[in-house]
Amino acid sequence: MKVTQKMKFAFMMLIMLIPIIGVLAQTDSTLVVIDPPGDIVDFVVNFDVFMASLGGLAVASVFLSGLINGLLKVVKSWVKQVVSWVIPIGLAFLATYVLKLGFLVDQPVLNVVIYSAAAGLVSNGIFDIAFVNAFVNWAVGKLGGTTK
Repeated sequence: MKVTQKMKFAFMMLIMLIPIIGVLAQTDSTLVVIDPPGDIVDFVVNFDVFMASLGGLAVASVFLSGLINGLLKVVKSWVKQVVSWVIPIGLAFLATYVLKLGFLVDQPVLNVVIYSAAAGLVSNGIFDIAFVNAFVNWAVGKLGGTTK
């Protein structure tokens, strides 16, 4: 059998996935299932619950992005994605620095940006919360911060 460039490339890609498997295989007991809000009143009343974890921030981002996209009748996919990126960043900074609540209160600005960008990945449907949480904990740990 002749080894081609494509086969070498595929093998190298599989080798590069091995460290990621270790991150994905870890279990995290801090992940809590949060039901999405039923309406805007439920969202406002339980805002502190949604800001208590990365999963809650992601759920709130998905809810608000869908609400805003529906109210503004957004049809272009790139506009929907922009809204899904701006909402979690805005929510994280609002909760952390204006309302002083949530899991990011004692975190530096860089950690708030990392966590809110991670919630944007979830709200855009790119990754699920378990993968994003493991990746964020790894990234924040490498930067010398404290993970939540």
